[in-house]
Amino acid sequence: MLSVLLTVLSVSCGKAYSQGTQQQPCETQTAETQQLTNLPTVYIDTRSGQDPYDKTHELRCLIRIIDNDVLLTDSGKVRLRGNASKDFPKKPYHLRFDSKQHVLGSPAKAKRWTLINNYGDKSLMRNILAFDLSRRLELPYTPFIRAVDVVVNGDYKGCYQLCDQIEVKKNRVNVDKGGFLIEADAYAQNEKAWFWSDRYTPVTIHYPDPDSITMTQVDSICAIFNTIERAAHPNLDRETFLRHFLVGEISGNTDTYWSMYFYKFSHNDTVFSGPVWDFDLAYENDNRTYPICSRSDYVYRTVGSYAGDMRAFVDEIVRRNTDRKHLEAIYAYYRDRGIISVESLTAVVDSLEELLSASAERNFERWPILNQRVHQNPRTGGSFAQEVQWIRDYIAERIPWMDNKLNYIPHQHDGIETPASLGKGDREGMKVIQNGSLYILYNGKKYNAYGMVVDS
Repeated sequence: MLSVLLTVLSVSCGKAYSQGTQQQPCETQTAETQQLTNLPTVYIDTRSGQDPYDKTHELRCLIRIIDNDVLLTDSGKVRLRGNASKDFPKKPYHLRFDSKQHVLGSPAKAKRWTLINNYGDKSLMRNILAFDLSRRLELPYTPFIRAVDVVVNGDYKGCYQLCDQIEVKKNRVNVDKGGFLIEADAYAQNEKAWFWSDRYTPVTIHYPDPDSITMTQVDSICAIFNTIERAAHPNLDRETFLRHFLVGEISGNTDTYWSMYFYKFSHNDTVFSGPVWDFDLAYENDNRTYPICSRSDYVYRTVGSYAGDMRAFVDEIVRRNTDRKHLEAIYAYYRDRGIISVESLTAVVDSLEELLSASAERNFERWPILNQRVHQNPRTGGSFAQEVQWIRDYIAERIPWMDNKLNYIPHQHDGIETPASLGKGDREGMKVIQNGSLYILYNGKKYNAYGMVVDS
């Protein structure tokens, strides 16, 4: 157990919120705080002593993050986030630092961050696994994610995932002025800026800023979405769309098209798909889709959720002969190289189980739900180990299912090459594969699939 020292005034004292940012070795501090497990620990202390209670009201707070020998402390604001997840006993949070931060080695330096609560995901790893898939399939931007322990006002809240906020920013969605970031979103009517498409798909506008967007901009974005929604329009980038599709179907995600992001740069007419987001129901964790591999068709076509007319939108791409052939070729490219395989994906599960085990023990002491069905759980395993084993079992069954569905024959598509634009993407860094494991090289350091620095 790591103990560190930190000088903190009472959280009811205004001075505690004007200290500014400090990131320094732990031994220089002067009051006790602990890193609870091998994971980083995030401490949030609100000025009022009240826990966040809704998505609207931001509470002033002091934020401290301890990771081994480094302590980050800054003032900021906290509120709830999420849709269905905000109603769970274990709450999800949105953090806004007063100063931009590189949090836990993240590529983006930003004020806004999310804490995903994983209440219904008793493996505590489904989002991390899906983000790993996104990196393996070389989508231009995959959100940063790191497992952490969270304490709010002295109360241990459990094992969470600290992630990028999905927003337009360098090393996040890096579109320029004149571009956009939108989301086909079943909850769009709760947002500030949104529209119905011609096919009655609700779409949220995240950028330009909803507080300053003009009706001319809204009309232009709406017209572009209506165009790509019709007849498999060529302005929809197929490379990112099909890779996004594969992440959703390999992981068996119910909600792939309940919420789907798109973005566009100002200098051309191409609309890209991504980033991926929200996989708490994936990997066989939804009673409405369980058992996934017993179904003859894709999740999105059989039992998946979708916003508006998104199922027809996807149909027009995936069932179109030229796009279907290209989808098969993309899948074969990553299968042939062992980037997508039962062995390589299971190895990530094994690593995460070891990483999360100490935090999982504390989490399920705080939330004793291993013998209860919560959210959409199809079954109960009674232990963290069983919850993780079910993911291994699913992967062992799903990859052969996808092989059959996508007519995979080893090395039939040796000529396909990954487009250079996908290798560069929206953030700096280079993806490398070693022995079937994925790493990201960034600023001279090598990161594994879940954002931790590993030996070079």
